[in-house]
Formats: sequence, structure tokens, C-alpha cells
Amino acid sequence: MKRGFKKLGHTMVFYCSVLALVLCFVLGGLGYFLYYSETMENYTMYIESLLNIANSQVDADDMAACIALLEESDIYSQTQKELNAIRSDTIAEYVYIVVPLDEDDIYDVIYVCDAYTEQEVLEEPDTLVNLGDSVEDEAFTDDVLELFNDIMFHGAETSYISYHDGYGYTLTGVKPVTDSAGNVICLVCIDISMDDVEDAIYIYFVGVFSGTAVILVIMLLIIVSRLNRSVVRPVCRMAEAAGNFVEQSHAVADPSALEWHAADVDCRNEIGMLNESITNMMSDTVDYMKNLAHVTAEKERIGTELDIAAHIQASMLPCIFPAFPEREEFEIFASMNPAKEVGGDFYDFFMVDNTHIAFVMADVSGKGVPAALFMVIGKTLIKDHTLPGRDLGEVFTRVNNLLCEANSEEMFITAYEGVLDLETGELDFVNAGHEAPFICKKDGSFEPYKIRHGFVLAGMEGMRYVSGSTVLDVGDRIFQYTDGVIEATNGAQELYGKKRLEETLNRCRDLPSTELLKEVKADVDRFVGEEPQFDDITMLCLDFKGKMKGKKG
Repeated sequence: MKRGFKKLGHTMVFYCSVLALVLCFVLGGLGYFLYYSETMENYTMYIESLLNIANSQVDADDMAACIALLEESDIYSQTQKELNAIRSDTIAEYVYIVVPLDEDDIYDVIYVCDAYTEQEVLEEPDTLVNLGDSVEDEAFTDDVLELFNDIMFHGAETSYISYHDGYGYTLTGVKPVTDSAGNVICLVCIDISMDDVEDAIYIYFVGVFSGTAVILVIMLLIIVSRLNRSVVRPVCRMAEAAGNFVEQSHAVADPSALEWHAADVDCRNEIGMLNESITNMMSDTVDYMKNLAHVTAEKERIGTELDIAAHIQASMLPCIFPAFPEREEFEIFASMNPAKEVGGDFYDFFMVDNTHIAFVMADVSGKGVPAALFMVIGKTLIKDHTLPGRDLGEVFTRVNNLLCEANSEEMFITAYEGVLDLETGELDFVNAGHEAPFICKKDGSFEPYKIRHGFVLAGMEGMRYVSGSTVLDVGDRIFQYTDGVIEATNGAQELYGKKRLEETLNRCRDLPSTELLKEVKADVDRFVGEEPQFDDITMLCLDFKGKMKGKKG
């Protein structure tokens, strides 16, 4: 059993418990929210109706005079009686009229009128409020005082719920009283205690939460029991059968001796289908393991043959450097990195005679073994037909016709061949659809040499190829390559490109040929990053170091 293993049954119980707990809170919270909203809406409507009744009992103009003179009138006394009746006949805790004072944001109020009961008159006559009395500091909270001020001077909303240490939760309703001129002269206020409402809401929430929890726990037990019987136990049996098969496969040396014992699962659902699928898969696995040894041996044989083919291909290309240590007129170096075990790119260089060196760069269409075989044919034909004094255009014309004769797979070769006269520096060349080389003049920089692109080899019989020529001075060098260099692609699907290649060549132009090619390959690798190589990368560099003694001109 792996470290950190968790039983499926325990995991199911855990997540079902979490789900039940979340549902309890969600349903309880939703019930609480709906009940609270409905209750508060009803109380708000009720207190607004009481405010309208109380406001209608106030004679605004007479009340304005009473406030100005701080003297009670007969109408004031009648208003007092009406407010007392509202307090006695309703659930209003307090009914009173106040006037807020706006003194530089210092919230303060004075009483105009306060409703009281007969019992308060008899038992607590000293606590009764008279016209003009100041409000005690602890009578109202700061937020209620701010509400009074905002309604009196700024026309704010007229209901508010607050908590006071002495009075508990209170719903305060406020309505401005305006005189005949439309001026607000005072505020009619009604307080309703919300403590009982808060307790009822809390009891409701606890009841909903508890009831939901009980129901969910019962359902959870039922679900877990059913899942344990229809899922957990069958899965454990299948896991045990699979484990026994794995142990048997480790202990048995001969795959033909393996046997699969299906798990005892009697489920007519997806678990049963899974068990049947596992049984079929294991039967196929046994058959596969029986064939695996043969397939592995065959694969190893093919791999060995491909390794041999790769060594043969590498040995067919010039691979010993320095290639001509006895020649002081030139230095040449080349490399090939196939995309697969064997590739279709090839290079070649050889002495045509004592005064001429030929070099070839070519790319066969496709990759792998077919391209490698076609490469061998092309390389052999080009070398065999490159003779002293023969025009390179004639060489490629003959090679093209020979390749077209037996090309049932319709493959083709892009190729470039150059022959350098070591006495004069004259470079004859022919191009069959290949990339143009870069030439670096002495004390200059690498630049692409513009030449005519002929048709590819083996593409069409009867094609005529035309050679060209230029002259290399002592100290010049020529760089040739295949398209695997400039078409190398990074993760952003960007090509390496000729521009980047030219910059790299010029940055490393003072390096020897061997180091130059290594730096170009390293720069391509950095550009590509982790992306796989999809094409062969082949490069060649020739340095013209000096003319042969006894030169013609």
C-alpha cells in the first residue's frame, strides 16, 4: 500500500459529511435571511403606520409656537394625550417628539413631548419629560442622534435599527413634522423593542439548522451504506484481484502461465461494467505479455540494425579531421546531425585531381532509412561523375537522369557542388534547388552568395543544369548548409532563419572552421530549446588559405 493511501469509504464519508454541513448552514442561513427580511418588512410597515397616526395628531403651527416660547398650550396637551394613547394601545415602547440641534456637527436634541403611561405618572413622576428638557447623554446612541440630525436638516430615511446597552435592540421610526410654510419644526419618533424579535429569529435559525442537520445525517447514513455495498466493496474486490494478478506476474517467469481470476462482483450497474471491462483487459494483457518477448526481441534486432546503419552512414561521409593535413592551401570541416537514427542529408569533399578540391552539400526528401538509401545512391553518383575538366552542369545533368531511372518512390535531392582550383582560386559551382552558400571575404563578413537555383535532382528526367563560377581570394571562406539549420523551430513556432544564421556566422567569423560549426549548432540548439529536432542539420566550411606554388596566374 502506497504512502498516503486513503480508503474510498473514509473519503466518501468525509466528503458527504462536509456536504451535509454545508447544506445545513446554507439552508439554515437561507431560512434565517428570508424570515428576518419578512419580519423586518412587517415591522417597518407597522411603525410607519404608527408614525402617520402620531404625525396627524400634531398641530404643526401650534407646536412651533410652543417650541419657540417653551410653553404648553391646550393643543399641546391634547397632542400629549393622543401620544399617550398610541403608546398604551400599541406595541410601541416609546413615543416622543424631539428637536435636533445643529451645532457644528455636535449632535444634540431637546424633548418637545414624551408619551407616558398612568403607572409611570404614579410611580416615577420625577422621570417624566417636560417641554424643552435636554436629552440625557446615554439616552440615545450616536448613530440615532446622527439620524435625527440628518432627517431634520437633510431629509434622510425615517427608519433605523440600533442596539443600546440599556434598551437592547430597538427599531426607531422617525417622521418630520412640517408647518404650513413647509419647514420642518420637529420630529415624531417611535421606538419598538426588537429583543423578542431577535430571540424568535435566533430560535427559528437554530430550529431550521437542527432539523436540517438531523435529516441530512439520516440521509448521509443511508447513502454511505448504499455506496459501501454497491461501490466500495466491489471496487475493493476488483483491486484485490488486480493485486493478485500483479504479484503472480512478478513471480511467474513464463507469461504463458499467467491466469486472471475475475473478482466476485454482482452489480448490474457501471461497477459491473467496469469489472467486465477489467476482465477483458486482463485477458488481453495476458495475450500481450505472451507476445511481448517476441516483439521486444524483434525491436532490439531492428534497433541494432539501425545502429549499424547509422555507423555505416557516418563512415561513408568524410569524418576524419583534419581531412588533408598535408595540404596547406585549404582547410575544410563538416558535420551532420540526423533527426532520426539515419538521415537523408549528406556532405562530401574529395580531391578531383592534385589541384582541385570538390565539396558537396545535399538534402534528400524525407527522413529515415529510405532517405539514407537514396542518399547513398546520390552521393556515389555525384562523386563518380565529378571528373577533372568536366563541367559541373554536365555532372548534375547525368546524375539527374540516372536517379530518375529508378525512382519509384518519387524522392528527390537538393544539392550544391563546388570545385575550387587551388592554383587560381577560381570556384566553379552548380546548384540543384539547394540553399545558397555564405561567403566571407578576407577582412570582411559573411554574406549570402546569390546564385541561380536549378531544379532538384531526380525531380524530372532530361533537365539541363548550368554551372557558374566566382573567384576566391586567399583568406576567403565559404559556408554551406542544409535547410535543417534555418528551418529549426522553437516552441513559439518561429524559424531560426537566414538572418539569425548570418548574425551568428559574423559573430564567430574569426574562429577556426571546427569551432565555427560548433558555435552555429550550439546557437541553433539554444534557439530551439526543448523542442525536438525534426530535420537533419548538416554544415560545411572551407577556408582558402593560400594558392599552390606554380600557380597559373
